[in-house]
Amino acid sequence: MVKREFTTEMIAAGRMLLELLDRHKFRTCAAFWFYFDESARWRFVVASPEVRTRGSIAAYRKINALARKIPGGDEIFGPSNVTALEDNNRLVVALRRANSTGPKLAGRRLTGEAINGTMIDDAYIYRLT
Repeated sequence: MVKREFTTEMIAAGRMLLELLDRHKFRTCAAFWFYFDESARWRFVVASPEVRTRGSIAAYRKINALARKIPGGDEIFGPSNVTALEDNNRLVVALRRANSTGPKLAGRRLTGEAINGTMIDDAYIYRLT
């Protein structure tokens, strides 16, 4: 499959969305772009206890409403380009563990790396707490 390019616009939009989530008190323990090889697409991943406590539909509604406030957000954060995960998701836990035991991952792009037994094809990390 052909990999869609990861752009500086995506990086900037992700940063803006995370700032909006923070301003609107949406607890976000992890936020990153992640390339999902099986669907051959980049998705903005938000991990939050809100997904566990209020449900994924409520989380998606909040995230999508804020994404629409960003110029070009409708296209960048389309329905199939956002993933909301519980804060205890296996991928999130693996990334947080790596972040706490090695060099900080925030602001870094990970390409072709194995993190705690999980293969990361490609990702751009904003936050892991």
